[in-house]
This record gives sequence, structure tokens and C-alpha cells, in this order.
Amino acid sequence: MDLHNIILDRIDKVLSENNLGFSYDYLHEEDNSLIHPFFASTMDNCKQIGLEFTITTDRLARAGILYEERLIFISFGLFDRLCKLSELIVCSGLIDNSSNTFRYASLDLIDNPFTWPNEKKELFNTPDKNELFLFIFDTLFSFIVAHEIGHYHHKHGERKDDIKINLFDDIIGHREIKENIISSHAREIIADSFAFWNTIEKTKKYIRKKNFRNSYATFLTVFILSSYFQMMDKNKCSFEEHSKSTHPLSIIRTRILFTICMNNDELGINNENFPILLASVSTNIQKLFKIIDVEVLNNFLEETNDENFTKWFKLVHKEFPLWE
Repeated sequence: MDLHNIILDRIDKVLSENNLGFSYDYLHEEDNSLIHPFFASTMDNCKQIGLEFTITTDRLARAGILYEERLIFISFGLFDRLCKLSELIVCSGLIDNSSNTFRYASLDLIDNPFTWPNEKKELFNTPDKNELFLFIFDTLFSFIVAHEIGHYHHKHGERKDDIKINLFDDIIGHREIKENIISSHAREIIADSFAFWNTIEKTKKYIRKKNFRNSYATFLTVFILSSYFQMMDKNKCSFEEHSKSTHPLSIIRTRILFTICMNNDELGINNENFPILLASVSTNIQKLFKIIDVEVLNNFLEETNDENFTKWFKLVHKEFPLWE
């Protein structure tokens, strides 16, 4: 047995013990040409920092890290949805003002998976659109991986003596928890922040190539990531749902991403344009999901100014030092 198969066998044993399925057979994937390169390159990149990576056979949208085993995983179900979400954003025309027909009725129907058998053949009819698609997918995929690395970097599995945490994960719709909500939300926001600063560097390179202003890099990154947050929320929008979930709602995560960019001259976000950009993201998220008949909240800024959310912000802020 070669080294590659030995590693996969070890990973499969860990996945099985944690009811996470098995490693996806990416070497024989024929319908989605993105799986092989992203699986292989991410596995190599994680190895360089002492972590392992795999895509699992799980059809549910799920990603996480097994802390003690140093194993980051993304399910096939999530990978497929990320591909479709990337295509939806490109087809919407919200970024380049040129719309196309979206091939799928839903992001969630795994029985009708994303197909692109040969990446050498264009998915769209122009090179710019194919480049945009790959940029969006890379942004989403890299953010999710970096988010899990953020949990590991900040030692979230060993920061409280009374709570032993090994599995940090997110599933579509999020899991409900009854205890330590504020701690869980604080960890997720810190991991989001870590991933954002890693992700936006790629966006800045894309923006420079297209000769856009710096503030657009921030808007574009937050818009793309907000579409992912919205997809994972499964239309949850109330404070009651927020206060039972492992992860903060998309409207909160979106606002916080903009907040951490405030007064950073390079990113161009300030008190004057903050509400404008946030409202623009909100409007564009609505337009994006309307294409697949999914309604989202009308105004991110208005919702997150709610008194309950304001109190939550203060509690989470106090919790940050325990997890940074």
C-alpha cells in the first residue's frame, strides 16, 4: 500500500469513529473537475502547517475540524453547493452586469449535482466569466478552510479547563445548542475574522487585475461570503433562532466582517460608507436568492440594530479575550 492510501485509510478510520462518513474518492471523480485539484492542493497546504484535510462522502452541507486529530473536513454535499452558489453568483450578473440562465432549481438538490466534467472546456461562454467563477469558488472554499484553521490557530479546543471540545463544525441550518451560546458565537466570529484576513488578500489581487478601487475588494469579499452565510442559515432570521444556534446568523456575520474593516485605509471602509456598503450587500443578497425563489431579510442594518442583538454584541465582545 502506498503512502497516499495509508493516509486515506487513517483518515477514514477517524471519520468513521466520528460518524462523518468516509473520504471522497476524488481520484475517480468524472463529473466535477474541481474536486481533484482543490482536494489535492488543500491537502498539501494543510500538511505544511501540521494539519490534514479531506472531502467526505456526506451529502449534507457540513464543514469542520476534529481538533485533536488535526483533521479539517468538508463534505461533498457542501462542495457541491459551493460550486452551484458560485455559478449562481456569476449567472446573476450582480458583479459584472451580464446575466446568464442558472442551470439548477436549487442549491440543495444533491441528486442533481453540479457538473463540469472538463475544466479545460469553458463553463461560460467568455473567459472573463470563467475566471470570475473560479475566483468566487476559490474565495468560498478558501474561507471555509481558513475558518477551520482559525479554530486551530486560536487553540479553541484547549482554551477552557471545564469544557473539552474536539469537534468544531457547521451544518446547513446549524445545530441547536442550549449552553455556552456566547462562547460558541465568540469562537465562530474569531474564526471568521481569521479567515477573512486570509481570504481578502486573494480578492485584492483580483481587484488590482481588474483595476477596481480597494473598497470594492472589501464589498466583493463580504458579498460573496454573505451568500455562503445565507445559504447555511436556511432562512433563519429571528433572534430566538440566533440564540439557540452554534453559529451567529448571516446578518450578524456580515455586519461583523464590515466592522473589522473599519478605518483600515487599505480596505477603504469608514463610518461614512459603512451603512451604504452594508445596505448594498443586503440588497444584492436579496436579488441573488430571489433567482432560486428564496426570500431573505429586507435590511441587514436595521435588523442588527435590534435591542436584543445589541445586548448580544456586548456579551460576545466580553467573551473574545477567552478565545483569541
